[in-house]
Amino acid sequence: MSVIKICGLTHIEDATLSAECGADLLGLIFHRPSPRFVDPEEAAALVRAVRAPSVRWIGVFVDEEPDDVLRAARTIGLHGVQLHGSERPSAVDRLRGEGLFVIKAHCVSGSVDLARLDAFEADAHLLDAYAAEAAGGTGRTFDWSLAGDAFVDRRVLLAGGLTLGNVAGAIRAARPWGVDVSSGVEAAPGRKDGEKVRRFIAAARAAFDRGEGQDG
Repeated sequence: MSVIKICGLTHIEDATLSAECGADLLGLIFHRPSPRFVDPEEAAALVRAVRAPSVRWIGVFVDEEPDDVLRAARTIGLHGVQLHGSERPSAVDRLRGEGLFVIKAHCVSGSVDLARLDAFEADAHLLDAYAAEAAGGTGRTFDWSLAGDAFVDRRVLLAGGLTLGNVAGAIRAARPWGVDVSSGVEAAPGRKDGEKVRRFIAAARAAFDRGEGQDG
């Protein structure tokens, strides 16, 4: 089963709409420099408000100690976490061992180092464009052909610069397990555009239904 992740949520209305439109994963960002940062109290309120059975909440962390990530996940009620910094494989192992679904993010500046991906026994890998100043997500596309064999026999989420206009082509070209979007469906940083969310999810789901992604 392929998945669609709507990330950078900061308001209950946006999270509710994303769930109603068919998002599988809802992302909350706990990286303070991000304009989409939410504090733990706000995040817990979002999770309590949106409890669709098919939706899973994912917290995005950058270079936090595993124990701090675990504490936040348990307090807020997250189903999983996305590690978007220079975390070590041991951090992934620790969090998975506590029952969390763990996504490890990797920034792509050239061809993907498959050995590096395989060093992390994550539940899924997220590929994003490289930008030294943009830890936690770039909002830029990368050359999907550079990923090469990364999409084979691995759960891979494609991120970076995805929009309604390019998501179907991205899925067709890269054949990922899932897609992750934040700025591409926004009206302003941290606020989603309902029509963009609705149309993005519909376009991505149609591409996946045509068999253009990975089997999960």
